[in-house]
Amino acid sequence: MSLRPLDSLTSWMLFFTLSLSLICAAPVRAQGAAPALSEEFARWTVNGSVMHQFQSDLDRGGNFSVNRFFINGRWSHPLNSNLSLGVGLRYAFEDYSFSDTVGFSGKAPWGDIHLPDLSLAAFYRTDSGWRFLAAATGGYAGESGADTGDSLIYGGILAASRKLGPDLTLGLGAGIYRRFEETSFFPLILVRWKISEQWSVGNALQAGPTGPAGLELVYRPGVDWAFGLGGAYRSVRFRLDRDGLAPGGIGTEKSFPVWLRASRRLTKALDLDLYGGLLPGGELRIQDSTGRELSTDNYQTTPFMALSFSWRI
Repeated sequence: MSLRPLDSLTSWMLFFTLSLSLICAAPVRAQGAAPALSEEFARWTVNGSVMHQFQSDLDRGGNFSVNRFFINGRWSHPLNSNLSLGVGLRYAFEDYSFSDTVGFSGKAPWGDIHLPDLSLAAFYRTDSGWRFLAAATGGYAGESGADTGDSLIYGGILAASRKLGPDLTLGLGAGIYRRFEETSFFPLILVRWKISEQWSVGNALQAGPTGPAGLELVYRPGVDWAFGLGGAYRSVRFRLDRDGLAPGGIGTEKSFPVWLRASRRLTKALDLDLYGGLLPGGELRIQDSTGRELSTDNYQTTPFMALSFSWRI
């Protein structure tokens, strides 16, 4: 078993300190996630998104594009004034389209990817302002036709945060996830900072197997509108089918999306979000069934667009 930090974590942490980011319920929140510690949950929450990643050229020749779909349901139940439990069920689908991929012997390295998972979480808050989270996630990450037993992923997160004032909450944590032949771990930095009545900074992603939680800078000119600027490091790893370029192998996409967001609150319970952004370079990797690398190719900067919704009950 290999145990190592999540790929490119150093780069992500550098960006974390230099910029303010987001990627909430839309573009790349795909491969499993535990609820964010700083979030206040409605009893029931349903959110989803559709995303199109436009055609991008591969460095070694060829190109590809991706359509992504995501739906997630969460339920939270307070057992008392301090302790609550949460359950999340999600499904993500990613449809890759490749053309003339020289780095992968002229073949498509993979096609349709399915990413369902289940997460369980416990939240505990103290009267002194501390909050604690323990969460576990188990799921499936595989191409259509992949062996189910070989496509399972699992892991968990522990985190703690403290409310330091009426407008500031900070916290730390760690996640560890087993994804086939690799065990990945990463630290979490949790932030919720209300800078003013209109400006705030907070975590943008639910941390999970794809990486840490990210940040977002948000401007709210009024009750019904919000605008965000964000970015995050993501790494999605999945089992390949039994008949493709690497039968039973492992596919990985790593990316560093940055984006702008415009959000509109339609009702007290329903929000819509429109995203436009860039993937300023990324990496595609294919390994055999034991984790031995077979081929890697980088792709050039490409735009994406996404539309998401969030419905609270």
